[in-house]
Amino acid sequence: MSRLPTIRRPARPELEPQSFRYLLVLDFEAVCDEVTRPKPQEIIEFPTVVLDTTTLEIVGSFHKYVRPVSHPILTPFCTTLTGITQDMVSGQATFQEVFDEHLAWIQSFWKSLPPAANADADAASTASSSIPSEAPTWAFVTCGDWDLNRALPDQLAALGKKSPAPYRQWINIKKEFAVKYGVSPPGMTAMLDMLRLDLVGRHHSGIDDCRNIAAVAKEMLRDGHVFEITGTRGESKGSKASC
Repeated sequence: MSRLPTIRRPARPELEPQSFRYLLVLDFEAVCDEVTRPKPQEIIEFPTVVLDTTTLEIVGSFHKYVRPVSHPILTPFCTTLTGITQDMVSGQATFQEVFDEHLAWIQSFWKSLPPAANADADAASTASSSIPSEAPTWAFVTCGDWDLNRALPDQLAALGKKSPAPYRQWINIKKEFAVKYGVSPPGMTAMLDMLRLDLVGRHHSGIDDCRNIAAVAKEMLRDGHVFEITGTRGESKGSKASC
């Protein structure tokens, strides 16, 4: 194993003003096999955690397992990699149902928050769910471009649907990490190691990965980084399903 480079971290400044009050960290897990990638590669875990960039606290979460339809039986490789067993997905809601729940969760969560002076109505609108225009600003954070550039749109396309507006832009934390520290990390565990953070839970558990990615984002915020959108649907090519 090659040695990870050393990163230079600044003295801890005060938190910088952010473009987004909340970061919604999202990390899908999908059906997989050791030799070939199943087609379609259906999402089987749909997790999100909400990081408040002003308090550095996790203030909300969403977590659902999803029953695959085209590939209803998980491979042993998939279970070994993700820790998701057949019992965890059998009998669960389908992707369409879980996606609708996610939209409803975002709407409900934002209605519970006080209005923000710098609200962005365009970023807050969706095609199938009405998030109040006075909602505080937010953006999705992913570890790579695959989740929102490939996984979600491909599965929605199979249902004859398109990604709602907020799901068509995101912050790839690996790209932002490279901007901040001058090192391009291969994945989540490398970022944790370079920041001297412990892995919490299990790698490739979607919800645990969300929490670990949020921990990386917290350290970057503490180091004075200002997060900006890095990817939009149709502009990020060659996405890989790995983090």
